[in-house]
Amino acid sequence: MDTNLIIRPDSPGQLAERPGWLRAWAVGQVLNVQVLNSNQQGRAMLRVGAADVPVRTQVALEPGARHQVRVAQMDPMPVLKLLAPAQPLDIRAVSQAALQRFLPVQESLAPVLRDLVQIAAGERANIPAPVRQLAEQTLGQILDRGQLANPGALKQAVQNAGVFLEAKLGAVAAGQRQDLAGDLKVALLKVLRQVAQPKVRPGTLLPNSLPGAKAAGKGMADLLPMSNLPPPLRGSSPTPQPRVVPTVPLDMPQTEAIAALRKQVEGAVARVALHQVATAEQAQDGEVRWSLELPLRQGETVDVVPMHIGRDGSGQSGQHGEAWEVALALDLPGLRELHVRIGLRGERISVVFWAERADAAEQVSTNLERLRQSLTNQGLEVENLSCHEGCPPERPDAQDWRRRVIVDERV
Repeated sequence: MDTNLIIRPDSPGQLAERPGWLRAWAVGQVLNVQVLNSNQQGRAMLRVGAADVPVRTQVALEPGARHQVRVAQMDPMPVLKLLAPAQPLDIRAVSQAALQRFLPVQESLAPVLRDLVQIAAGERANIPAPVRQLAEQTLGQILDRGQLANPGALKQAVQNAGVFLEAKLGAVAAGQRQDLAGDLKVALLKVLRQVAQPKVRPGTLLPNSLPGAKAAGKGMADLLPMSNLPPPLRGSSPTPQPRVVPTVPLDMPQTEAIAALRKQVEGAVARVALHQVATAEQAQDGEVRWSLELPLRQGETVDVVPMHIGRDGSGQSGQHGEAWEVALALDLPGLRELHVRIGLRGERISVVFWAERADAAEQVSTNLERLRQSLTNQGLEVENLSCHEGCPPERPDAQDWRRRVIVDERV
């Protein structure tokens, strides 16, 4: 069957002066298209980026369907070639490769964000101006703790936490508008690109080029301690992360400081990627559960709040509406590690705390009635409000993921 899609102008002179969307095409280019409508006479309207493109075709195109096409020719008349559907992506194979790549280097977001605060404040005079500007931009995107009660700001912060970046890029490719500039992963990648090849004075030796460094296989950045923060694997509970102080000494030479910053940013990007792996695996199995870490800023303090957001898999949606669950992990001054699980079904809410210290569990328990009254004042019906000592139970699939150990210690 002829799979050509021939551009059909509405009038003979419509393409005489080629519109901008057509001038941007090149032979061999692959485009994402969506079928807007079609009829039995072989005519259809495609959405290509932001343009509506009329075509003639012998292929039955279903309205709403998405396809990939290749630009087969541009003259005398533009022709698109319908590509065969791609084979389904093996998410597990992709995830396995991603885990092998990112697990060894993943680091907490907290240290790099705290060091960016120091850089943005101008406390490190030897950091290049472009890096300082990117630090300011990155911190400007982080949700201020004072905005936590603003539902719109909180929703936007979750959407910009980095785990949805590739989904946004896919939407952009399909012609939809997305906020990419405010995405945390985009911001970290910009910093990483800036520090990937530090600009140094002629004759300055980089850490990995110091005498003997190549033989040892280590530079200054490689000597920084490895992260002992558990990776965010599927099924694991969010891990509380304490506040940190700047980790790169102010008196560290420029090239070494930039190398250390590069290591931190690489680790932070890797950790965001691991959250994406966990989310993608669950999506393939039909679960709606997002794994992410939400940075919050208050002055020079940056807190990182790990969380899971998803539909409750207990099947209790029923007449009261769809059931959702949010799992949070906090490290609070005076209470230390605290786990929270919030269940919401319509206007009904349940909140369960786990405190790892007995005195912290007692302190939370004495304030539960205040929380109940606050939730009631918001129009919610409180079904369960409790606090337990210890850690929350693991999800059933946590042990399965740990059996998929990626790193061979012998290596």
